[in-house]
Amino acid sequence: MRKYGWQVVGAGVAALVALFPIGDPDLWWHLSAARFILDHAALPHADWLSYTLAGQAWADFEWLAEVFFYAVYRIGGLPALWALKAALFSLAAALVWALLKRMGFDRASCAAGAAAWAVCLIPRSEIRIELFSNSAFAALLIAVHWIRAGPFGQKEQAPRKALLAVAAGFALWANLHAGFAAGLLLLGLHAAGDQLDSMRAAAPQAGPRAAFFTAAALAGLAGTVLNPYGFGIHSALWAHAADSSKIAGLIQEWGSLRVGRSVHWPAFLLLIATGTAFIKSRRKGPLQAGPWLAAAVFGLLCLRHARLIPYFATAAIPLALGLLEDLKPEFAARACAGVALACAVFAADQAVGAGLLRNTWQDRFVPREAAAFLDKHPDLLERRMYHAWGWGGYLGFRFAPKLKVFQDGRYIFHPLFSEAAEAAREPGTWREFLAKYGVEAAVVENLPFRVKMPRIYPDGTSRDFMRPYYAAFFPKEAWALLHFDEKALVLARRSGFKPAELEPLEYRLLRPGDEEALEDALKRGEVDLKRLEDERRRHGGG
Repeated sequence: MRKYGWQVVGAGVAALVALFPIGDPDLWWHLSAARFILDHAALPHADWLSYTLAGQAWADFEWLAEVFFYAVYRIGGLPALWALKAALFSLAAALVWALLKRMGFDRASCAAGAAAWAVCLIPRSEIRIELFSNSAFAALLIAVHWIRAGPFGQKEQAPRKALLAVAAGFALWANLHAGFAAGLLLLGLHAAGDQLDSMRAAAPQAGPRAAFFTAAALAGLAGTVLNPYGFGIHSALWAHAADSSKIAGLIQEWGSLRVGRSVHWPAFLLLIATGTAFIKSRRKGPLQAGPWLAAAVFGLLCLRHARLIPYFATAAIPLALGLLEDLKPEFAARACAGVALACAVFAADQAVGAGLLRNTWQDRFVPREAAAFLDKHPDLLERRMYHAWGWGGYLGFRFAPKLKVFQDGRYIFHPLFSEAAEAAREPGTWREFLAKYGVEAAVVENLPFRVKMPRIYPDGTSRDFMRPYYAAFFPKEAWALLHFDEKALVLARRSGFKPAELEPLEYRLLRPGDEEALEDALKRGEVDLKRLEDERRRHGGG
């Protein structure tokens, strides 16, 4: 290939992933937090967005990144945020390339490694605050390998300036994203690995390195306290860890790697490649334990929590590329070309599924049509409203301060997620759950779930119908259906409104997923045909 051909290959795959459209629902509450900070010239210390947890303590440990995101949004809207996401992802990819280059890999290997890293991160390539941590982690790993190969790793005492730099870096990181914990873990694992190596006579420099990495980890930990919440962010991280097992079944990104999800296949393949590279390298003689220990721990963590894929991929890619070391140059180049090509094909397939060629923002994770309906009926916004947790950020940002949300993606709502999931197991407990929080309106998903419900006729006979879930969970005698689209339903509790307020908006007959019951009522002559036609016309926009 020409001189810069491999750079083009690696950069092309990374750019393809970087340009995936954005749609993460957490983006919106991050923007709400930044708007609060700028409007009040102060950081939030308690919830102000919801009515369920109003006033509860909340540490916004991502405040600096949020303000940056909001500034970009104010300048150019969602397209500007999409461009920012692409730039941050590309920066992390460039740092991974720099890491591989520093470790002595040629252009072909760097391109294959960068491409493999990019496709591993497809499920984490959204407009997320963690984009800052991806770059910070890669930069830290570059520093770690520089220390392992340089004079710092051979001194008995860590230079004060170096430790101050580590503390300053972690102080900045701790004000951007909680991923600083992965950075501290990386330093600790390298310290532990070098301590193991120091027990071997063949590794005389491992002892000083272990001391250096230990001191660096402590300096980094001290630096993380330099934030507006002090140790509050560490308490928040502990809360995340304590909730992780419960939330994993409710939030997909908190779950484990799954073979059934194609976006996780590259991470599984990297796990296999890294394990194979370890076995192969181990046969040649003793290894430096630090890098392998880091890859192993992050690999196990990402098996349990897929959101940790970026840290595992960054730590493991340089080790997996060791599989090419014994190949002849021409075979190694072909292997790199094969990896890069496979990554390009996989990324292109995922890009088509993500709608790369259609838009920069996809609204599949937010109820945009339902929100447009609420725009026209602002009185609903003043009521206590229930909605899915993933929709809270969008609704809160769009309708604040008139609307107080039920929940959003912040960690303080994790217990509420679990409570709602438990209540949703049975219609009766669900209705009790709504009553507990005084819910008067609801924006819920238009799901294809059906429940068996009997209808008793005047002559005493009965018939079972498979009806939509909301017919049982939001029974018609207590709730009025005011809007529906392919994604969402808007309902109002009758006792909270005057009949005259609901009558012009309610769909009594035209109810999504309830066609079987409607057909039966039509056959029995129980339907007001004029009202049915009016409802069809209203829903169709006529």
